[in-house]
Amino acid sequence: MKVIIYISILLFILSCSAGNGNISTDVLYTDSDIVVNKNLEYASVRTFDNIIGIWEEELGLGRGVSIIGTLIQSNIESALNQSLGWQSPLEFDFYKPSEESNDRPLIIFIHGGGFIYGNRFDDVCKDFCITMSKYGYACASIDYRKMNLFTPSIIKAGYVATQDALDAFTHFVNNSENYGIDPTKIVFAGISAGAITALNCGYLYDGENIYDRDDKLNEMFGSLRNSEFVDIKPAAIINISGAIHDLNIINDDIPLLSFHGLNDNLLRIDCGVPFEGFSEEYNSFFSRMSSLFSSASPEFYEWVYEEFQSAKIHEMCGANEIHSVLEKNYTFNKVISFENQDHYLYWSRNNRRTREGDTIIKETVNFLYEVL
Repeated sequence: MKVIIYISILLFILSCSAGNGNISTDVLYTDSDIVVNKNLEYASVRTFDNIIGIWEEELGLGRGVSIIGTLIQSNIESALNQSLGWQSPLEFDFYKPSEESNDRPLIIFIHGGGFIYGNRFDDVCKDFCITMSKYGYACASIDYRKMNLFTPSIIKAGYVATQDALDAFTHFVNNSENYGIDPTKIVFAGISAGAITALNCGYLYDGENIYDRDDKLNEMFGSLRNSEFVDIKPAAIINISGAIHDLNIINDDIPLLSFHGLNDNLLRIDCGVPFEGFSEEYNSFFSRMSSLFSSASPEFYEWVYEEFQSAKIHEMCGANEIHSVLEKNYTFNKVISFENQDHYLYWSRNNRRTREGDTIIKETVNFLYEVL
């Protein structure tokens, strides 16, 4: 009899503890209940009538003055556009439960890869979107423009990636009925470079400082938000191992959930120059290069110095610093750090989701349940 009483008490305690702290994260759907539509288009790549003019703007030359601008014909520029993929449509894969709905929350997931590699159908993207769809969300895994000859720095590549992700946001807001989603419940989520982009989409606006390069970037690539942009803020941001270039741009009350490894040396959890070790040698090289022109005219040296400075890798601030600003702004936020973990939290070298990845899924579901 005593055994039965003890078991009953134990079960009662367990049932009470299960109801505290975390919201229920029961999976709603199975793999067979998930529909995936691939290779859908969310925008055409923003076109440039004068792609050579991008470098002319960078070098401070006018189209009428530049010899390059005079000699390069439009058909050659078109070939350059196509070879770089800048005229290809921007595509996404769309995941959702098969059950019909007209008001699902949507997660726009942005892959990582240092703005150099990666794609919308890598293992992390597929696992995250399929898993979140099992919890009832629609998920769009998007591609974006990478670093190339015309975006040869993290600053430029990050700028055009943000343009593309904002174009995706605009597409889903303007076509929400077609996708069965609620346009007021669209969430940006990203990992690494994708998380940098997601943070930019929430907090960065045209005219705000980007290492003193915002005017030049606007001249070269156009504004961040296109003419069709609808003035609706994202409902939340999920930041996995990301960072932000300037804490001063955090001036919106967008709820933010961040995950970061305490041993991350690629993008630090506090503030620091990314790619620790490598970046010091890289930046030192550009400092030495600019010193070679110290005997030139002051105007020319100033221009060379500015260009080499723009090519450097600049300081960025990670989750701890971002969330300290949000706390001061009384913005709903949560940061989860992982001891003894580096930049690669979600996916293991054994090609499976890590324990930290499981935590990321669970905490994301709980967080979005609260804010949406």
